Amino acid sequence: MLDVPLTDIVKGGLWVAFVVLLAVLCVRVARRALPRTVARLASSTRRDERWEQRTRTLSGTLVSVTAVVVWTTAFVTVIGQLGVNLGPLLAGAGVVGLAIGFGAQQLVRDVISGFFVLVEDQYGVGDTVTAGGVSGTVESMTLRLTRLRGDDGVLHHLRNGDLGVVSNASRGYGVATVAVPVPPDGDPGEAVERIRTAMADLVASGDVDGLLLADPQVLGVTGFRDASGQPLVTVNARVTPEGKAAVQRELLRRALAAVEAPTRSSRRRATRP
Repeated sequence: MLDVPLTDIVKGGLWVAFVVLLAVLCVRVARRALPRTVARLASSTRRDERWEQRTRTLSGTLVSVTAVVVWTTAFVTVIGQLGVNLGPLLAGAGVVGLAIGFGAQQLVRDVISGFFVLVEDQYGVGDTVTAGGVSGTVESMTLRLTRLRGDDGVLHHLRNGDLGVVSNASRGYGVATVAVPVPPDGDPGEAVERIRTAMADLVASGDVDGLLLADPQVLGVTGFRDASGQPLVTVNARVTPEGKAAVQRELLRRALAAVEAPTRSSRRRATRP
């Protein structure tokens, strides 16, 4: 009389062991396959520390989510095999899941947005960005939050789902632009030529080597200074992102010296007896 129940117990035990073994194998395969898949998705010519950190975060998150799904499925399968009535359990879980889903909509949105920020490498720690109406340097980032340190020292916490358009000033190149007013008694055409000579001297001096990506371009007179009517000569230079401020200061210094030189000479001649 015990043969049938004993056989059922053995079969049930073998089925439970099979489910657990299959779950273990699935998790192990995920731990091996997902990092490789993420590495291909996040392919980059610069596989530096930042790239490694990004791929580790993404692959770790995906492995954790996969493990939760696999073990939850295995648990439901096992208790169903043991004869537990899943109807009330699933109904309760459905109600709880629905409540959590309504309450966690923003959280899910933030996490999904953060996931794609990492996959697409839109920005990283150390980049200077403008996002959510705030500009600053990225200090840290997770799947949910991005922390920006503003120029005034304020730390801004931005939810990834609310970032909107993100402008990254640390990628590719920057453009340093200065507008130099021509002195009231100066000739605009002569000022433009003097600035061109000053820019050529700047390139030849090598003072901004490694920061300047192309020779500065003197665009000529591009406007006037407020109501005074002073012509403004604009100079543009393509620079590395980190060198924008330094090159901009040097452009302004040399351009101002160039346009003010004739004025100083005229004043010295006027003061001679």
